Amino acid sequence: MIYVFQDQNDGSIHELYFPTSKAPKIGSARTVKGRRLVRLASMPQALVRPDAKFVSHSLPRNWPHAKDHEPGTGKPRFNSIHEVREAVSRSKDTEKDQVAYD
Repeated sequence: MIYVFQDQNDGSIHELYFPTSKAPKIGSARTVKGRRLVRLASMPQALVRPDAKFVSHSLPRNWPHAKDHEPGTGKPRFNSIHEVREAVSRSKDTEKDQVAYD
């Protein structure tokens, strides 16, 4: 498995392979090729699909201010929080359709 280390001298980041059973503890130091490296805690990165969509379950079905709707259910579907804020601001311009999004 690959583990992340930081050089104590210049702060550069290095990735080193160790078998899982022999991995150094977080915070422990190793000397590799004359460099003193300290193991850092690494967090797994979640992969977000570029085509991921957010479907709102609290907004009305077929809400006219949403750019897209989920097929079959008519629930508003958004690509980003920016689209949500834009749709909510458009709804505030209409007197009968003011929505407070939580």
